Amino acid sequence: MSLNPVLTFNGNCKEAFHFYAKAFGGRLAFLMTWGSSPKASQVPAGWHEKILIGRVNTGSSEKYLPTLRHLL
Repeated sequence: MSLNPVLTFNGNCKEAFHFYAKAFGGRLAFLMTWGSSPKASQVPAGWHEKILIGRVNTGSSEKYLPTLRHLL
């Protein structure tokens, strides 16, 4: 059995990805920005370059780190 935690951040997900990849000796496997998502037209100014979701692979586990943003 493996554990695949999902951690959430409020706007600083990109920094967290780099920290966790280094801390766990893993690699960034996937990153999607809000601006490249299907919701891009609904994203407030300043959030297009922030990370919507991504994944860090560390051996046998994966860490998903979404940036949460309430969209109206």
